[in-house]
Amino acid sequence: RRRSRYATPGPRAGSVLLDSPARRRRRRRRPRIGRWLAALAILAAMAGGAYAWRTQVEAGDARHEAAERFAAAWARGDHAAMWRTLTPRARQATPERRFVTAYRNANREAGVREVRIGRLGPERDGRVAVPVAIRTDIFGTLRGRIALPVSGRGEDAGVDWNFSLRLPGLRADEAVV
Repeated sequence: RRRSRYATPGPRAGSVLLDSPARRRRRRRRPRIGRWLAALAILAAMAGGAYAWRTQVEAGDARHEAAERFAAAWARGDHAAMWRTLTPRARQATPERRFVTAYRNANREAGVREVRIGRLGPERDGRVAVPVAIRTDIFGTLRGRIALPVSGRGEDAGVDWNFSLRLPGLRADEAVV
């Protein structure tokens, strides 16, 4: 007959062998630190992923807000406010005086009378689509979408401006004449 290794010796005929209370007390389980560490690692990974997702969403919101401010200032004709929405890199590449002069020259040459901005699209591939209708004396009403390049996070989020953004359909190296 086989005996359980936890059984205490007792009468043989028809008795059930049970653990003694003394043996049960001696068999304490060791803490399962490995399980706790694994659970902690999973929680840390989830928290890190949530933080990364949240910062990405906030950065996208900041870029989209910069595009909205740029478009609203353009519709008002406030070139200085437009320049303030640029990224630090774009402001360094194009000083405010040059930026304002570029818009004034383009507006004068095209005979711009009014700039209307439609509802901005979502950011896709670092660009925000801005539907515009620009009423001019020379070309009539120019309609199109300008893809505002945006980048940055937080206070550095803004429009990566270039000269093609002065009028719809204009290329960066073209002059308005």
